Amino acid sequence: MLVAAAAAGVWFVNGGGLGAVGSPYANSVGVLDMTGDADYVWVTEGLSFISAPSRMEPGTHTVALEVLVDDLIHNVVIEGFNGERPVLQARNPGRYLNELTLEAGTYVYWCDVGGHRQAGMHGTISVAGS
Repeated sequence: MLVAAAAAGVWFVNGGGLGAVGSPYANSVGVLDMTGDADYVWVTEGLSFISAPSRMEPGTHTVALEVLVDDLIHNVVIEGFNGERPVLQARNPGRYLNELTLEAGTYVYWCDVGGHRQAGMHGTISVAGS
């Protein structure tokens, strides 16, 4: 089910559907869950991803954005996916979970908060079977 939110501008995959939440700089996209397991995790500190997946299996996975210490807004946008809107977004320290489905291929990801990509918050993910 696609929910339109003209003013919102943020879409995320959750439970196999698309939903709209907040503004492009809302506090989070995904569910805050400090103990939740994730198949793949992007970890931020300051203006960098200090850990991020470089390979993924095709299919649907639980993914997380973990903010360690700062009060900066961070997100994960994947080129060609989800209208290039954040699939994960967080402002406060914590682990934010969401569902993500990708087919085989190579994807560029980045944080699209002003200046963060230029500061080095970007990378690539290779999605391929084992």
